[in-house]
Amino acid sequence: MARPASKTIKPRPPIHGAMELVMEGNVFFEGRPQRLALGIEDGTIVEIKKVIKGVRTIDFGGRLVMPGALDVHVHFREPGLTHKEDFLTGTTAAACGGVTCVLDMPNTKPSTATAEDLRDKAALVAKKAAIDFGLFAGLTGRGRPERMAPLAVGYKLYMGSTTGDLLVDDYARLPEILSPLAAGEKPVAVHAEDEVLLRSIGIKARDPLSYNDARPPECESGAVKKFIAALGANRGHICHLSSRGALEQVAAAGGRVSCEVTPHHLLLDAREDNALGTFGKMNPPLRRREERAALWSAFARGEIGVLASDHAPHLEEEKDAPFAEAPAGIPGTETMVPLLLTFVKSGRLEIARLVDAACERPASVFGIGAGRIGKGMPAHLAVYDLHEVRQVRGKRLASKCSWTPFEGREAIFPKAVFLRGEPVVEDWEPVTTPGAGRFVTGRTPSGPG
Repeated sequence: MARPASKTIKPRPPIHGAMELVMEGNVFFEGRPQRLALGIEDGTIVEIKKVIKGVRTIDFGGRLVMPGALDVHVHFREPGLTHKEDFLTGTTAAACGGVTCVLDMPNTKPSTATAEDLRDKAALVAKKAAIDFGLFAGLTGRGRPERMAPLAVGYKLYMGSTTGDLLVDDYARLPEILSPLAAGEKPVAVHAEDEVLLRSIGIKARDPLSYNDARPPECESGAVKKFIAALGANRGHICHLSSRGALEQVAAAGGRVSCEVTPHHLLLDAREDNALGTFGKMNPPLRRREERAALWSAFARGEIGVLASDHAPHLEEEKDAPFAEAPAGIPGTETMVPLLLTFVKSGRLEIARLVDAACERPASVFGIGAGRIGKGMPAHLAVYDLHEVRQVRGKRLASKCSWTPFEGREAIFPKAVFLRGEPVVEDWEPVTTPGAGRFVTGRTPSGPG
């Protein structure tokens, strides 16, 4: 197969009626890649045709032009934990992975659990964000959700212990906590692990394999069942789903509950990747091969709607500790789409499924006006050369933690990424601008995920 043509920029003299900017390439539009031109004015796609006259034209030849991805589950550690990551390094890493919008979790220091917390955090990180961002509001039963709703893209409930101090383990209070939220119609995302069951197991984990036994799939499926029972009129979203039992609970709940899966739960498992040690420790843990295979099949069929990274970086020296003491979490926003694109290239995953999971469905679930290429949509675009397969190297990644559990794996990183038509990645290198990202709060979701 011939290699696609290199990107060429064709400046032209002013032409009456010409678009401000035209991008040409193998554009993913209406469910499939097509050789098309995108006319862009003021950062918005205003025309899609075979040929468009432009004042400035960028021709990407046969390269794939996808919508910018949304990563709806990141921990960029700001405020309070910026030695691990901050909003500039985090959003730069996301951009280098083809992501143009991120939704950040509330378990920082201090937690983001009041309207004042949300205002303060938005003002702080907006100065650094290189791409668009939204913020989750932490649910503790103490805040006033009606005041948080206008500032939050969704709510986050922690039913199992993990990083931070937002744990809610009195499950009898869930209906009381969740019932005031329905009027706002923002999704309630949940970290679903049954803390009561976790405490009763008492296994002292020493590696990823025994960590799976210490936090077994039953902890997740049981928590999902309790969460769905307490949802009432709310929309629910299951974060980092990792087990067949939890997936069955989601399917039984129908369209009011969506779910996401991470690349690490799709591609790594507790036995085969046990040698990762603390660098394979996250909550929920890596599962056994049969769980991973079931997740992959469900993801490929669209039963798991959303792909998200759960980017949760810690420094190598923090991970270099006895297993029980090492923090849980791994980086992943920069490798999320690039890793999955290799499965598109090999024919194991349909390109339409990846675009749906990484772009369209996340935008739909959280009500964000992005995630697809169409007239009136922002020109958030990522350009990939499927012939340019690279090895993942932690030291080359933009995240502050500079390591990855996917070291040495093949990935297809974006050659160019645009935010409202402005470059944030060129020739695989970031050209991000602090403060270029916009704060998004979402709207009423348009459907299940």
